[in-house]
Amino acid sequence: MKDRCNKKNMAVLLAAVLVSAALTGCATTSGRNGMDVTRINGRRYIELGAFCGPRGVKTSYDPVTRVATLSKSGHQVRMVVDDTCILIDGVFHNIRTPVAYSQGSVHIPYHFYRDVLDGLFERRPMVICDYLERPGFGRIKKIVIDAGHGGKDPGAIGRTGLREKDVTLDISKRLADLLSAEGVETSMVRSTDRFVPLEERVKIGNRPGNSLFVSIHANANPSRSMRGFEVYYMTPRISDTERAFSCARNEQLELGGSFAGTPSLDLKALLWDMVHTYNRAKSILLSKSLCKATGCSLDTRIIGVKSANYHVLRGSAIPAVLVEVGFLSNASEEQMLKDGSYRQRVAQAIHDGIKDFAHAGDSDSGGQTALLRSAR
Repeated sequence: MKDRCNKKNMAVLLAAVLVSAALTGCATTSGRNGMDVTRINGRRYIELGAFCGPRGVKTSYDPVTRVATLSKSGHQVRMVVDDTCILIDGVFHNIRTPVAYSQGSVHIPYHFYRDVLDGLFERRPMVICDYLERPGFGRIKKIVIDAGHGGKDPGAIGRTGLREKDVTLDISKRLADLLSAEGVETSMVRSTDRFVPLEERVKIGNRPGNSLFVSIHANANPSRSMRGFEVYYMTPRISDTERAFSCARNEQLELGGSFAGTPSLDLKALLWDMVHTYNRAKSILLSKSLCKATGCSLDTRIIGVKSANYHVLRGSAIPAVLVEVGFLSNASEEQMLKDGSYRQRVAQAIHDGIKDFAHAGDSDSGGQTALLRSAR
């Protein structure tokens, strides 16, 4: 019995020594620039020791509670292995990807190192990815979700046969569920595998009461190495004045009041011009928020915000963006997009980006109404 206890105690002591050795490894660096990237369960991680040493960050670790503590220059971070809750200077944040323990050492999610820890201990701007802790969506009441392609139009097709129309519909449904759970009304351009002409998609988006238009797509490129997440808004190369006169002739405009007579074509064009200018500015902000949220929660390359002359953007009377969730022409991203759990994470990232946009300022269609009234 005594021998068994001794062996058990030795095993516990050995484990503690290994953990301690891993953490005291903060005094050294390893790999290129002292940063070895390790994949654990398909996600990228940085060994805690490789991060701490070059920055002079002090660490301690309790093998019983599995709590690691980092401190430097008045900042303190506490984290628990296999948990996503992080305590930063006394405030809890959810980093979405859990801290890991692998091969005798603690590992931190790569995006947490990149977006938070590096800024905290190197005095660079940091981004706290805690969108879920923010209440509500402000004045955003109804969001139109456009699942790209459908029916006879499969969209891009990956090397293993994954079709864009199936990916976009699944992500769109998941996004609608997430938004509905928080009280945001949604309108699905299509909820089944059916073909919807571009003109009809625009009309659905422009129905009264809608706040935002989000079109979901998957990308493709002749270069199989191309990968990443990107968001498009309406290109400024298209003249707002030309668009305004086209809309004035062919589209109805909700003016939020009445005129003493029928508004002239010039007046309606002026109002449309103001709407397009407002929408482009808001679409850019929404695009940035979507990229920011996705960079925080997904282990994927963020290509960034771009502009394009897509039909669904050109004809929109509300802030509108087109989201490319990944490249089906890239074998790795096609494989990820096949995974339902990954598609759920993509939907969650888009949800979080919309929420971040909602809290960034006046992001509602009511702003358009006030703008129109000021022009009367």
